[in-house]
Amino acid sequence: MWMIAGTRRGGDMLEMLFSALFGGATGLIGTVIGKVFGWLELREKRKNMVIEQAHELALFDRQASLRRSEMENEAAIADTAAWQAGRVESYRHDMAAGETYKWVASIIRLTRPVLTLLLIGLTAYVFIRVGDLGIQADITAQIVYLASMAVAWWFGDRAPQQRR
Repeated sequence: MWMIAGTRRGGDMLEMLFSALFGGATGLIGTVIGKVFGWLELREKRKNMVIEQAHELALFDRQASLRRSEMENEAAIADTAAWQAGRVESYRHDMAAGETYKWVASIIRLTRPVLTLLLIGLTAYVFIRVGDLGIQADITAQIVYLASMAVAWWFGDRAPQQRR
């Protein structure tokens, strides 16, 4: 009986040893599995963060584009307001002369068209008569600039507005 009891005690010891070893191994396996799942979860969180950050970046780009468009519209409105104010002041200046003699008013009214025609004529003359020398080319460029500015201003800016 003692043998059976001793064997039983020896079996208990062996069973306890195996239990301790396999319990520890099972705990290690559980730890490893937990770490693997933790790593997989972290990887998914990082993927989600990348997606969220890409979405936020797209939103910031869209907001910047909208703001840029808004600023361009504000600049266009400011340019239009400045152009209108300049035109009004130009008309006020022309009317500020008050009552004048008819021949003076005629000269004032004819100054711009005559200047424009003279510049166009001077441009044509220079193109026909002047050779291709350095200073003559500079003079030609300046006359062309003045003529094109006068024509654009006289017939462009001062033209009557079309009614809508």
